[in-house]
Amino acid sequence: MWSKPIIDVLVIIPNDKGVEDYEEALIGIGYSSLGECGRRDRVFLTKGDSPNTAFYLHLTYADNPVAQDQLLFQFIERALPDIARAYQLFKAQVAVEYANDRRGYTNAKTPFIQSVLSAYRLGAKRLEHKGFTGSIEYSEEDGLFYGQVQNTEDLISYHGEDIVALEQGFKDTVDDYLEFLSDSSFQDEIIKIARQKGSSKSDSQ
Repeated sequence: MWSKPIIDVLVIIPNDKGVEDYEEALIGIGYSSLGECGRRDRVFLTKGDSPNTAFYLHLTYADNPVAQDQLLFQFIERALPDIARAYQLFKAQVAVEYANDRRGYTNAKTPFIQSVLSAYRLGAKRLEHKGFTGSIEYSEEDGLFYGQVQNTEDLISYHGEDIVALEQGFKDTVDDYLEFLSDSSFQDEIIKIARQKGSSKSDSQ
C-alpha cells in the first residue's frame, strides 16, 4: 500500500488506564502532544517533522468511534484486495493534487473511506426496498459502486459514485421496475414472489 513517508500508529489503551499517563510518558521521550486535535476522546502526538523521520501516535480507547472506523477500514482492506487497490490509486491521485496541503489531502480521502465503511455496514444488512433486496459491489476500473436486484428473474442493475447514491439508485430502480409492471395485473403476485424468494434466501443463510 502506497502511503505518505510517516509512521502513523493507532494505539488502543486499556479502559482502566488513563490517556494522560501514556501521554506524559511519550512526551518524556520527545513526542509533542496536540491534544484532541479536533477528534473527541483521542490524544494526538507527533515526533519529527521531516519526511521519513516523522511519527504520529493516536491514543484512544477501543470504543472510540474514530478508532472503530479505522480498525474496520483496515479489516476491509485486508479482506477485499480490490478495495485496497482502489484506495491506493485514489491516494496516489489526491497526493499529487494536494502535494503541499496535508489537511486538503486528508479531507479529500474522507468521502472514499466513508463510502467504503457505509457500504460494508449496509452490506451486512443488505439493501432492501418494497420486498426486493440488492447486492453491493465495487468496480475498481469504473470507480463506482454497483449492484443487482437479487430476488427477481429479470436482470436489474444499478450504480452510484458513493453508497448514498447507490442506495438511492437501488430504490429508484425498483420503483421504475414496479412502474413498468404497473399495467400488468400480476404486479402484486410478482412482489409476493420476490418477498418469498428473499425470505427463503435468508432462511438458507
